[in-house]
Amino acid sequence: MIIKPFATQEKFIKAALSGKYSVIYFGGAIRGGKTFAGLLAILALARVYPKSRWLVVRKDYQRLRLTTIPSFYKILPDAAVSGNVCKLSNGSEIIFFAENYDRDKDLNRFRGLEINGALLEEANELQELTFIKVQERVGTHIIDPMPKPLILLTSNPDDNWVKLKFYDRWKRKELPAGWGYIPSRLSDNPHIPKEVVDNYKHLPAEAYKRFVEGDWEVKIQVPDPFYHAFDQHRHLVSCEYNPDLPLHLSVDENVEPYMAATVYQIVAPATVHMIDFIPAKNVEHLCREFTARYYFHEGAVFLYGDATSQRRSARISGNLFTLIENYLERFKVINKVLTSNPPHHARWLFVNECLEKDTPVRLRFDKSLMDVEIEMLTVRYAPDGSKMKEKIRQDGKTFEKNGHISDTLDYFLVSAFNDAFRAMTAGKNKIEATLERLSKPKTKNPLL
Repeated sequence: MIIKPFATQEKFIKAALSGKYSVIYFGGAIRGGKTFAGLLAILALARVYPKSRWLVVRKDYQRLRLTTIPSFYKILPDAAVSGNVCKLSNGSEIIFFAENYDRDKDLNRFRGLEINGALLEEANELQELTFIKVQERVGTHIIDPMPKPLILLTSNPDDNWVKLKFYDRWKRKELPAGWGYIPSRLSDNPHIPKEVVDNYKHLPAEAYKRFVEGDWEVKIQVPDPFYHAFDQHRHLVSCEYNPDLPLHLSVDENVEPYMAATVYQIVAPATVHMIDFIPAKNVEHLCREFTARYYFHEGAVFLYGDATSQRRSARISGNLFTLIENYLERFKVINKVLTSNPPHHARWLFVNECLEKDTPVRLRFDKSLMDVEIEMLTVRYAPDGSKMKEKIRQDGKTFEKNGHISDTLDYFLVSAFNDAFRAMTAGKNKIEATLERLSKPKTKNPLL
């Protein structure tokens, strides 16, 4: 192994190896090192107990392939994962397993699994039923010596079953015997780049406490939220990539703090899932990352973004979208960028109407997209009807710290559903103009 755990990770791994626990939850802040801690613990157990078998569970194979397995290779570069199974030299096995609840509501695929323990990675994305199924399966793989059956779980703060079952009981000091909870914070992780840490410092206080300090109980409330109809409980769900449907890629051209891109699928005529967020250093990096994640996608890729980026730029030898099309030449890219951007206020009306009423578009976001969640909760409405994009100066550069992710959402929605957008905002603007006219006090005739 080439990764040395930091203090909080080491505490978690030692607890896993101690034999004192049957369940350990490692939860809290974004980028608190939970994934590596979980994988390090599983790998250590697999080495301590020859011929043992350990399960690593994620919501779907897309997340396993894009996040969990690459993290595993960073820990053990020479590992060979074949058929989602890594076989170690001592005969132990680590099985990377997808929950796939959307396709298997009864979780029949867990039947017959013989394992010694499991890691439920990003447990807040999984069903509580999955935890129960894994409880049934741990300890069923008989070896000598036998490790104590063990379930490890990781996640960021959430308000679903993981909070009720783990955090709330830990807070009340009512965890069952043999269960442990270890909180994580961003500050625990010394490997996070300074630029990332500095950028999070500009978050509103409540968002910082919840996502950076890992405080599960903080409710985020900012004055004048731009997306006032956004509801974490209703809009954050599990959105699985469907290879049979087209992809919709929306891009906001920035250099600092990153170039933002979001990926969508229209799963029904008026139902949209945001399935991915890609922060990139530049156009080439964005396209390389998109290609890695969706390499085998055979359907169309519709492209959206800021209309002003259609202007030719000497900096990138062309315009943003022709460059993206060139980099994504293996895909069937169809440019859907509008000729001009609608006003912020019109976009505000349309997106909030969709969020509040599920009409004319029903919009859902994958709950694993923490940066998207932060933005939707914290970006504010400015007095002039635009988004309040605070400018900051950092390392000699001045840039807007927020609003870029949500801009990609706006660009996509108003273009992909342009007929509905134009019809709704035209009606709304006419009504507002009439109300404004009627509300003005009538001027007295000076001749009377």
